[in-house]
Parts: sequence; structure tokens; C-alpha cells
Amino acid sequence: MKILIPDVHLKYGYVDDLATALESRGHRIFWNGDRIFDQNFHPDAILSQWPEGYIRGLELTEVDNERVKSIKHILKEKRKRTLIISFVHNVLPRPTKHRKTNRLLKTLFEVNYSSSHGFIHLGKKSILDFEKQYPQINHGEGLYHLVNHGLFENLRNVFGTEANLPLKIEANASQNGNFTIFVPGTIRYWSEISFLLNAFSQSNLERKRIIIAGGGQLLNGRHPLKWIRRRRIESSSDIQLFARRLSDEELCHCLIKADIVISPRLEATNSGIPYLAATFGKRCIGPEVGNVTEAVKHLDGLLFDTKKPESLTKSLETAFAERDTFSMPAQPCPTWNEIARNIETFLVSLRNRTFPQSIA
Repeated sequence: MKILIPDVHLKYGYVDDLATALESRGHRIFWNGDRIFDQNFHPDAILSQWPEGYIRGLELTEVDNERVKSIKHILKEKRKRTLIISFVHNVLPRPTKHRKTNRLLKTLFEVNYSSSHGFIHLGKKSILDFEKQYPQINHGEGLYHLVNHGLFENLRNVFGTEANLPLKIEANASQNGNFTIFVPGTIRYWSEISFLLNAFSQSNLERKRIIIAGGGQLLNGRHPLKWIRRRRIESSSDIQLFARRLSDEELCHCLIKADIVISPRLEATNSGIPYLAATFGKRCIGPEVGNVTEAVKHLDGLLFDTKKPESLTKSLETAFAERDTFSMPAQPCPTWNEIARNIETFLVSLRNRTFPQSIA
């Protein structure tokens, strides 16, 4: 099949793993959401990962009604001969600081999902949430598929060795006896950091070291973190803050050195962080939200109540107490080749059902 993934190609992410596996099975993969506007380009299938992929490369403030309308029109035309499948990474868009942008993103999500012939879910919770949010969309038997998430195979194969350790972690961060806590991912809201700080302050762990790393509008965007909030983070000798996106090498460095990894989300449908941690054999503490609960349980991680910082404190103390006995299974997730095979079966089945005339 000729398959379009309408988004930018980020090497070593899990979508890259999926694309690599699909290519190994003989499929041709194309990238970039703008390709839907090419009238001479007719893929057999579109695998939409995120609705935002159709506007990737634009500032959110540059997206207007006309842009969303044009996406809606072209997808309506494309679906007449191209199978469109949406991964449900997020049921609803993440809120921004702009009401107009929030409305447009919500419309874009509705356009993306209503234009799709089928759906791929990464957990059972999102199936229920999706049907509740979009009762008007046909989401019946045979129109959606549930897959397990895989590990970050390409990232581990390229960078997951002790030979690649470029990040300068401050003194004592990885010395014997320290309990290193790593919090990766884009920092979206101050509430996420505030929750973490409250949980850390209640902890009785000795010699703990906390590394928070991630970019995003909160830390280094157009509305940077207020100095008083940044000071609250940096005033703790236990915390080292990297207010930017880490390189792949730096990310692997922190994961190799970590004793525990935290997914800091307070609201989410999915999070790749539990699988990122598992890729390097690390235990993850994650929130009881969306499909993240299922993922963390599957990987023998620990959960916290997003309304109670003391719940995260308790999970941290449990992780510390069990640090010498915990071990990650050798293959905690299916390989991406196995996942690609399952998705391929779903695509072929749904394509034959949607376009029976294409069956040779």
C-alpha cells in the first residue's frame, strides 16, 4: 500500500518505529499533511496520527476558519477513494491560551474524526471516551481496532548505550546512593509542575535527585514562565531543570541514569512516557487518566491520583523501597513488526469493506 502519514517525520519517535515496520512489510510511507492538497497524489490509505498534523509547521495563531474548511473539503474528496484511519492519541485537543484557537482546534478534531473510515485506539478507556464525545460518528463493530503500544525501538538501537552520554548533569545527580527521578516530556501547564513540586516537598526520600526536562510554551514559548515560578523550581537543590526539548542523546542519557520515570500529565488520553521508560528497563509512575492507567499497569508501574500530590509522594516512596527488586520483563510489549502486521490486517479488512470494488 501507498500510505500517507500526515505529519512531520520525527526520527526515533514511536511513529517512526511504526513507519519503519510498515516499510519492512512492503508498504511505501509518505509524510507531511500538506500532501493532501496535491490533487495528483492518491495514497491507498491515510494514517492520521494527530489532527494537528494537518497544520504542523504553522503557528496555531495562523490557523483560521478558511484553513480548517479547506482541510474538511479535501478530506471529504479524498475519502471517496482513499481509506482514512485515525489514531486516537487525544480525544479532544489540549487547551491553549487563545479561545479562538481552542474553537478551531476542536473543529479540526471533529473534521479529522468525521472524515475517517476507521479508528485505532491505544487503550480501552479512549474507546468509551470517544463514543461519549462523538456520538454522531460511526464507531461500530469492525470500524475500530485496539492495539498495544510498542517500545521506542529505533531510539534504543541508535542511542541506548552508555557510549552516548553527552548531557552535563549537575554534581551528585548520578552518584551511587542517589535516587534519580526523571520527568521528561513537554511541560504543558504550570499545574503539572506545581503538582510535582508539592509531591516532592512531601517526600521523605533522602538523597533524591530530580531532573525535569521539556520545552513547551510554559517554559520557553512566547509566554515564558514567570520568574517567581521559575525561582520556586530552581530554589530546590534537589531539582535540575532543563527548560528545553532534550536531544535524543540527552534523553537517552537521562533515561539510562534514572531510577524512576514520571509521566507528569494531569489530563491526557495517552502518554508515550511509560513506554519510553520501559524501553530502557525503567519503572514509570503515571497518572490515573485516560489510557495511561492501562499502560502503567501493563508495565508494572505505579499510579497516582491527579488530585492528590500525596498520592504521587506515596508512589515515589514505594518505588524507592522496591528499587532493588523491580525488574522489567525482557519483552514487555509486542514488537512494532507485530503491531504493524495487526494494523495491516485491519487496514486490508476495512479497505475491502469500504471499497469492495477494489478487491482483485
